[in-house]
Amino acid sequence: MKELIQNWMKNEFGLKINGRKIKVMWCALADKEHRKRQRQFAHTYHKKNMICLARAIMGLPLHNIQGIIWHELGHLVIGPKGSEEAANRKAKKLCGHQIKYDARRVQYI
Repeated sequence: MKELIQNWMKNEFGLKINGRKIKVMWCALADKEHRKRQRQFAHTYHKKNMICLARAIMGLPLHNIQGIIWHELGHLVIGPKGSEEAANRKAKKLCGHQIKYDARRVQYI
């Protein structure tokens, strides 16, 4: 699992928005948000073309990690004013999987 996230952090998924690669990184703010809200593992728009992850994401099953990251990619593609549902629809178009929510309200595919 750690290798999967490291590969995403190296941009090996190859997604670009407006010609710029999307980056994935650990983020102290995401860690802080996760401590406040246990279902919060990632965010976007803190930094341009970046998905920020809380380190706690490493404790999740792979299907949750994938769902969270694809959902956040959906947000980056649709823009900062897009809804959660719109981000999930865009994520489905990008990865081919429906984004669902588990009992904790954490995304998964």
